[in-house]
Amino acid sequence: MDTKPNILLVDDDELYLYLMEKTIQQLSKELIVTTFTDGEQAVEYIAECTAQKMELPEVIFLDINMPFLDGWGFLT
Repeated sequence: MDTKPNILLVDDDELYLYLMEKTIQQLSKELIVTTFTDGEQAVEYIAECTAQKMELPEVIFLDINMPFLDGWGFLT
């Protein structure tokens, strides 16, 4: 079974997330784009993917300066 490439966007700016998602989807309809507004949500998503043996994102666009769990916290 072939899987579509998966991209993860993590940023607290919802307008940026919307614009990036639309821009990426215009590049190819074959891409799956998942978005989160803080690092905690993204970590939970990654943990869920790992626990359920789902495909992990191939590319992550990560904002470093976010409330709650910032990009540096996500990386550690």
